[in-house]
Amino acid sequence: MQTLDFKHYELTNHLGNVLSVVTDNINISPDSAFAKIVAATDYYAFGSEMPGRTYSGGGEEGAGAYRYGFNGKEKDTENTWGDTSYDYGFRIYNPRYGKFLSVDPLTKSYPMLTPYQFASNRPIDGIDLDGLEYVRRVHIVAGNGAIIHTEDYVYYKMSENELAAHGGTPAGRYNAGGHGPRGEGVLHQFINASGELLKERWDLERNSAVASAQTHGLYSGGGSITQQGNGFDYDFSWQPIDIADAIAKAHDIEYSEAVKIGGPSQGYVEDVRTLQADIKMVERVNRALKGETAEKLGIETPWRTGKMSGETIAALQGQKTFIGMLALWKNWKSNQQNQGSNITIFNDGDTQKFINDVSGNKLQREAEKIYRKGVVAILREAERARTKQGE
Repeated sequence: MQTLDFKHYELTNHLGNVLSVVTDNINISPDSAFAKIVAATDYYAFGSEMPGRTYSGGGEEGAGAYRYGFNGKEKDTENTWGDTSYDYGFRIYNPRYGKFLSVDPLTKSYPMLTPYQFASNRPIDGIDLDGLEYVRRVHIVAGNGAIIHTEDYVYYKMSENELAAHGGTPAGRYNAGGHGPRGEGVLHQFINASGELLKERWDLERNSAVASAQTHGLYSGGGSITQQGNGFDYDFSWQPIDIADAIAKAHDIEYSEAVKIGGPSQGYVEDVRTLQADIKMVERVNRALKGETAEKLGIETPWRTGKMSGETIAALQGQKTFIGMLALWKNWKSNQQNQGSNITIFNDGDTQKFINDVSGNKLQREAEKIYRKGVVAILREAERARTKQGE
């Protein structure tokens, strides 16, 4: 037997304000049906509750007892200044003043705004993301430099209205997932206990046309989303954005497993232990381009399913090309003496042998040689980038 009134549902507006709270106790009459309302609140622009427009069902269910309100944040009524305030994670917001009670950690980036401002002083169509402005992983750093806490703020799972309120870009026919005003990629920010921004790092930053062509989502490209933005501690706990990202995540996991035995990683260009992972990825990409789902591919279901975006299709095509080049090089290298342990992409003698080691008729051989010259040039550039910024 189901017991009613134990489940509560929030009815919110475009700012996330909790306007009403209803239960699963539905009253049905011959000509209508309505849910039991246990709390209802209207708000002024900056979040103060309107007198006379707040309804409480009484008891533990009432508006006074319900913990969430403006922007969907948790209320705090037991504070030293006697007002209702809201906890935004890194700062406390007071709706009566329309300001935060401490300085914005990013105030240096916004000289045109007071460091205590809320939502750029646009409370009608804007909200503040936990006291900060962009999608990011925010690391709180102790005096000795150690990270003592990390908070994650993510755009790609936000609704279109939420993204619009933050000045972000929603998912659409081309964009695979929503992203914030500073673009796609993963931003790490390091803040001390006083709220001062110490430094920033990016994972898979897409700050140029070249970077956009080489990276996608949280896992596709020369790296992955990491725990601390240092390029090494890959974080496989995140749900991939789309099927291209899901394929890349599976590929990254298989890479990490492949290099656990036999010494340290030699990098994704040179390490022949990762050849099978490359071959699997190309196979999965080809199947995805034919319409197969993540479930059929045996990989994690991404956040975006259904019809692929233009960005997803472009990413799959890019993965097919680049990972196919890696597989071609590693397959040739693994068939050389000692599995090519002394062969590198920067050795002209090695690469010339790779270019010339082709079969088929004369026309086919010449076409393959031209292609392999391109492979060498691209893989050399990839290896330079990897060694420059760390794998």
